[in-house]
Amino acid sequence: MKILSNLGNSLAGVGDLIDAKKAIHWTLGLRQAELIILDKTNVLRTNNDSQLKAIREGDLLQEQLKYLKLVFPALRCTPVLGIWLKNKIADINDRLSRFEALQAQTNQLFRDCRMELDVARKKKQEILEEYPEAQELTYMQLQEKYGQEALLETNFAYIEARLRSAFYGFPESVGVALFDVSPQMRQALTERINQFIQQQRPTNNLGEAIVNAIYSLPTDRQQVVLGLIASEVGSLSANDENPIN
Repeated sequence: MKILSNLGNSLAGVGDLIDAKKAIHWTLGLRQAELIILDKTNVLRTNNDSQLKAIREGDLLQEQLKYLKLVFPALRCTPVLGIWLKNKIADINDRLSRFEALQAQTNQLFRDCRMELDVARKKKQEILEEYPEAQELTYMQLQEKYGQEALLETNFAYIEARLRSAFYGFPESVGVALFDVSPQMRQALTERINQFIQQQRPTNNLGEAIVNAIYSLPTDRQQVVLGLIASEVGSLSANDENPIN
């Protein structure tokens, strides 16, 4: 039985992929949604057929097992045949156990695939509601009206990611990854990147470093250190008011 595998995708990933394409041009978002719908529908159909076939094979094994268990007591002492029947029964039991385990795993994968299909359908419907002309115009009319525009935006998106990488001093791979997602995801990633940069940036201010060091201490030790500093500052002030001649 062919196993359905969609480990590279997730609900969030499917939605963000469509949104990223839509941010370039709405026709690209619609096309991406339709491609995902087509892919997931075909995968579910293919694997559903395979699953039905596996179920039929499982039913046949169950019937074989019943028959073999029925005749085994009478033939168990027959040379060769008794051993063959014993091994055959054990083999069928093993196959049925593997089949049951596989069914549980496959059902989970079907569940994930159906959810991704639902997300793609929902995104497609949102785009159609926002751009009703997608259903009013023919395929060729859409191509003639938006084909060149979508191509221009696609090429610009490719160039923009690399230009921004150079402008901000990012490695190209980071810039491309940052601009190959939806605007919402890009905003979230930008905030995380800024936090990371701030955390990694070394402090050049000695006073700031001292303050940070003090407030990293337990509260009781903070009071001791601050008291000592206050005492030293007081001594320095007194010396300044009464200089030694």
